[in-house]
Amino acid sequence: MVRIRAGIEDRCFGCKIHKNFCFCDHFSNLQLKTNVSIIMHVSERKLPSNTAWITKQALNNCSLYIRGEVNHHFEAAHVLSEQYIPLFLFPEEGALPLTKTLVSQFNKPIQLIVPDGNWHQAKKVKMREKGFATIQSVCLKEHYQSIYSLRKEPFMGALCTLEAISYALKEIEGEQTFEYLMKILKTMVYRTDLVRRGYNQLLPL
Repeated sequence: MVRIRAGIEDRCFGCKIHKNFCFCDHFSNLQLKTNVSIIMHVSERKLPSNTAWITKQALNNCSLYIRGEVNHHFEAAHVLSEQYIPLFLFPEEGALPLTKTLVSQFNKPIQLIVPDGNWHQAKKVKMREKGFATIQSVCLKEHYQSIYSLRKEPFMGALCTLEAISYALKEIEGEQTFEYLMKILKTMVYRTDLVRRGYNQLLPL
């Protein structure tokens, strides 16, 4: 077996993994009514283990905004749209459980605003960005076990960004969206693990 190391030049632009393990064919650009707006910390931008980029590739109505760049002021106003009801996905004090019942109360599609980064970085987004201060925060309706093994969990029950969005969209959009995104995550985790272990081809599951 020949083992490989993936340099930046060997990575697929679409899924950020070594080209031998590319899974871009799993992206179907799923059509959503919900707008997903991910606020990514700049330190995550080039990391192949980041799942926010994968979420953007997988969904047609998903935007990614970079926060924390030197000499660049992030503007929350550029994220928000009057076409949607904004909800901030983060389990802070006062967050409402995101359920189908809650979703049914809105007369516009939802804009799901999701902080991305490590736990410390994500926690600061709403506190530091005053444009998000009055937006209702929501949390997942229950605790889920993560299948994301590419990074160490900051605490028991923590989810990666793609998992959190998947469970949120399960309530907003339905089971099909959830299953689609989780299949992509499982593929990402499996293939990235093979790359880290030095394999140069896929192994049977």
